[in-house]
Order: sequence, then structure tokens, then C-alpha cells
Amino acid sequence: MSVSIQNNNINITNSSGEVVFDTGTPMPHITNVITNTIDHTFENTTHSISSSTDYFPLGCFYFEYVCNYETVSNYETVCNFEYVCNFEYVYDYFYGSSGFQYNCNFEYVCNYEYVTNFEQVCNWENLEGGQYIRSNRGVAAASDNSTVYTIGNVDTNLNPDFLLVEATFSRTSAGSQVDYGTFVSSVKTGSKVIANGSTVSETAFAVSGEPWLTRLVSVYLEGDSVKAEFKHSNSEYTSLTVNSTTCCPAFRDSTCTPATAFPTQSTESVWSVSFKVYVGKFTI
Repeated sequence: MSVSIQNNNINITNSSGEVVFDTGTPMPHITNVITNTIDHTFENTTHSISSSTDYFPLGCFYFEYVCNYETVSNYETVCNFEYVCNFEYVYDYFYGSSGFQYNCNFEYVCNYEYVTNFEQVCNWENLEGGQYIRSNRGVAAASDNSTVYTIGNVDTNLNPDFLLVEATFSRTSAGSQVDYGTFVSSVKTGSKVIANGSTVSETAFAVSGEPWLTRLVSVYLEGDSVKAEFKHSNSEYTSLTVNSTTCCPAFRDSTCTPATAFPTQSTESVWSVSFKVYVGKFTI
């Protein structure tokens, strides 16, 4: 093995004459080490309720006092004052005369007759009516936002060639969604991870398997500053979970659509990220 120094370059060869070290080639070295801890809250996505009401013609039972006009026929004793005329034998004592003649008078007459009348008949009846089912779903509104922090600054006009980022992620409060629970995190809380470029901190998936919510932490150099961007992005999402209420209206022909509460859900997450950024250059 031989070592030679020439023109500020160090050259080392092995016993076979092969170069094993040469400072004349680009050599990486660390110029700065920047540390900082950033606390960030991914805010709760705006939620609303999507409601629908379905009507089914059957399913509710009612007792109602129902009156109808009906033709009713019965045998009845019917009594009335009637003008009755009879052919009678009459003897007149005053004149001493007699003979047959018609004799007419108003009389109270009762008969047993078959009578038909149009009457109002009322009874309690067991009736079946429709029911209403009110369904609510949670809707997360589409959102896209980001917050940028400065981790630290490098030497002026250094123009680094690379950054090596070591980070420790700690989630102190986790967001969730009513269908699938707590958001999935791709980083292990409390462990050091390599966070070069972008790191997915949280993801939520739709039933199709596609993510509808993603949260990224990105580290990059802007001028002489090392930046960290916390970016949130989600498409509109309507939950599969349904909260329903079945209602029989108080009156058979009235509409009943009761309001129902939907389970509370919050997508807010709180993170604390400790960064250790190695700033490097290649030396020729």
C-alpha cells in the first residue's frame, strides 16, 4: 500500500496498484447539522350530514274511530199518528136512525215493519298505514391545505448538494373516521426514521381501497433555509355507516321525518416531529 500527496490531493493505492482512496474525486462531507422540533395540528375536516327519507306504505298499525254512511235494514216497531178511515155501522139515538158510514179520525198506530234507512255507522277499527325511515350519513368536505415551517438555516451561499433527514414522529392525538376508526400511520411513533423527500404521516381509505385522505411531511431546501411542509389533502367522502330512525306518524296521513344524530367524528391529528438534518456537499 502506498500513499501520495500531490496538488492538495491524497491518493492511496493497495499492493496491487489499485486506487482505494482519492480525494481528487467528488467526496461527500457534512457542512451543517440542523435540529428543531415542530408541533403541528392537522385540522378537522368540515363535516355535514346527508339525509334521506324513504316511505313504506305498510308497517304501522293504528286504532281509529271510523264513521261511514251505510244502508241499514231492520225489523222495527214503527208508531205514528195516522188519519184512519173505517166503514162503520152507526146508530143515532137522538134521531133514532142508523146505518153504515165512513168514520175518519187521527189515531196513534203501531206496526212491526221491515225498515231501511241510510245511517252513519261508527266503529273502532284496526288499520295499517305507512312508515317513514330517516337515514343520515356523515359527509367530509373536500379539503387541500398546507403549512410550511423553517427547520433552520444553512451557511449563506453554501448551496448544499444534499440533505439527510432523520426524524422522530410522535402523534399525540389521532384523527379518525366513523367507518374505519383511527387513521393509519406509516411511521412508527417515537422511532427515528429517514424522512428524505416526503413521508406519509396518515392515510384513510375508502371501501374501494383508494385513499380519500392523505397527510404528508416534506423536507426541502429553499434558498438558505431548510423547510418542512405539513400537507393535508382529502376528497369528499360520504360514510358507509348509516344512522336510521323508523317513524310511524301520529296520524295515518301525516308526514313524520324525525331528526336523528350522527356519531361525532373528528379528523384532527396533532403531531410533534423532531428533525435532525445533515447538510452536505460534494468536494472535488
